[in-house]
Amino acid sequence: MNFISELLGLRSEFEKLVQKKAVANFSFEVSDCGPWPIEVNPCAPDAFVRFSLKAGRLLANVPELVTRISSQALAEPDPAKRWFRLLLDFSPEMISWEGEQYPAFKVNPRGLGPRHEGWFHFAAERSLALIERLALMWEMNQASACRRQGQGQPQLKRGSRAANIERLTDAMIAHLRAAKDYAYSTRDTTGIPQLLPRPQQKELGALTGLLPSTVNRCLKDPRARELALYWKTARDLDLIQKWRGPIRRRQAG
Repeated sequence: MNFISELLGLRSEFEKLVQKKAVANFSFEVSDCGPWPIEVNPCAPDAFVRFSLKAGRLLANVPELVTRISSQALAEPDPAKRWFRLLLDFSPEMISWEGEQYPAFKVNPRGLGPRHEGWFHFAAERSLALIERLALMWEMNQASACRRQGQGQPQLKRGSRAANIERLTDAMIAHLRAAKDYAYSTRDTTGIPQLLPRPQQKELGALTGLLPSTVNRCLKDPRARELALYWKTARDLDLIQKWRGPIRRRQAG
């Protein structure tokens, strides 16, 4: 069984926790020096820690994907806390800090004293989103490998604007498929569909092997109408749920 099969197998386990409305969160402390110590909520079910432990072990198989999201996650020796640390950087909006929400990278511990505690909420739900993102990144890596081996349709000249737009369009199609699956999966487990975060331009560049500046130029190119449509759709949960697949495929049919 390969990485992606094992990772997607964990998705159903986290979905069960979401269905049960389990209290799955963890706390962490910020100190002036060194990494942020992470502690699991004592009320969190053992199953949540066990599934996080499995997910954290899998991360060692894809270090190139993990470091695109977090530069610190793999430094954590405890596999479960490795998964938690990845969640911190993947979904900083889930951090609660004295009643406020702070992106982790903006917290200034020196202004808060030597140590301060924060909480990461809805860790089971965000684990589902993180699994979808890692699966998408893995699939994009596989597609890139196939292109390098000369498989599939003839490729446009590497580095040309048209070729870059095509690569970005394929990446957004893959994201929309994952986002639609995630929306229906969360609707089935919680009763409310949730939006899989659209990748930032930097992340999209990492997925496709392009510089962020190149991604930005492609998104603004008037010829990239299909790409622009998918980029806009990825921010709208209703449009994602109504999405029927790539335009080119519908037109061909």
